[in-house]
Amino acid sequence: MAYAGVLLIALGAHLGVALIQIGFVVLLAGFMRPKAWKSSDKPLAVALLAFAAAALFHNVIGTLGFSNWGYALHWRYGFILLVVPVLLSAQQRRSSLDALLLLSGISGLISNVPAFAYSCALVLLWPAAEWLIGRKPLPGWKLAACLFSLLGIVVSGSRGAWLGLGAGLLMLTIIRFLPRWRSQLALAGLGAIVLAGTAAVFVVSPATKTGGLAGRNAIWAQCKETLVETFPRGLGYGNHPKRAEATPQKTVPLKPAMKTWCYNLPLSLAVEAPATLLALAWLLLLLIRRCAMESERTALACAAILGFAAVGMVHDPHFQREFFPLAMLLIALGIEPPKAFVSRPRSL
Repeated sequence: MAYAGVLLIALGAHLGVALIQIGFVVLLAGFMRPKAWKSSDKPLAVALLAFAAAALFHNVIGTLGFSNWGYALHWRYGFILLVVPVLLSAQQRRSSLDALLLLSGISGLISNVPAFAYSCALVLLWPAAEWLIGRKPLPGWKLAACLFSLLGIVVSGSRGAWLGLGAGLLMLTIIRFLPRWRSQLALAGLGAIVLAGTAAVFVVSPATKTGGLAGRNAIWAQCKETLVETFPRGLGYGNHPKRAEATPQKTVPLKPAMKTWCYNLPLSLAVEAPATLLALAWLLLLLIRRCAMESERTALACAAILGFAAVGMVHDPHFQREFFPLAMLLIALGIEPPKAFVSRPRSL
C-alpha cells in the first residue's frame, strides 16, 4: 500500500497534483499503524512538527493571516521525509528511485517547464550515485533516461536546475573520495550554498544592473522592503502572492497568472514566517546526520539536500506544487530507517 502511495506521488509530480494528494493520504494512512509510528525517527518528527507549528503561528499573528489556504499548509509534504523510510523496504526504495528516473526521462522528452527541469536535475543524482558511489555500470535504459532528462533541462532554459544538479554532483564526487567525512562536508557545503545565496541577495544583487541577477534584483529588493515592514510578525506562511495583489504599485511586473515568492528560499521564509528558519536549520542538521551511512542511497539523499538548497537560492522550491513533494520523496527514499543509524559510530 505504501509503495503505491510513493508511485502515485511520483506520477503526480508529472501528471497532476491530485495524484500527489492521493498518494500522500495513502502514505499517512499506512503510517497510522502503531508499528510504523514506533519505528519512526522521533527527532525528525519533532523537527517537522516544530516547522509546522512555526508556520501556523505566523499565520495566526502575521499581517495577512490565513489568506492563502492553497499554500498555507504546503509544508505538510515535508512529512514524507518521516513516513517513507519506515514504510518501504530497501528494495522498494530502490525500485521507486528507478521509477522516478524513468519518469524523468519521459518528462525530459515532452516537457520544457522549469519546474520539471528541477525534478530532472535532482533525479539525475540517483544514477550518478549508483555510478560514483556504488561503482555500478548503468544499464542502457538508465543511460537513455539520463540523456533525455538532460535534454529536458537544456530545453527548459532553467539556470536553477543546473545549479541544483551541479551542487549535487559536486557533493557526490566529494563523497566518492572522502566517504568518512560525508556529513561534515555536506554541512560545510550547505553552509557555503546558503552564504552564497545570502550574499547574492544582500551584496551582489543591489550592485547589479545588468546580467544574470538583474531580473532577480527587483524582486529581491521588493521582498527586502517587505521584510523590514513586517518583521517579526511576517506576512503569514504562503501569503506573498496575496501581498503582491494587494500592493500592485510595489509589485514587480510579472505574468498575470504567476504566483511568486522571493526567488530565494531563506528570504521567502523570513518575509512570511521568520521563526520557520530556526526549525528549518534544525531539520537540515538532522537530515544531514542521517546521510552518514556509507551507501549510494544515503549519498543520494545528501546530494539531493544540497541540490534542493542550491535551487532554493534562486527560486522558491518549497512552494512549487509538483517539485516540492517530489524533492521530499527523493530525499526520503535515500534516508535509512532509524534502526540503521541508531548505533552509528560517527556523528556530527
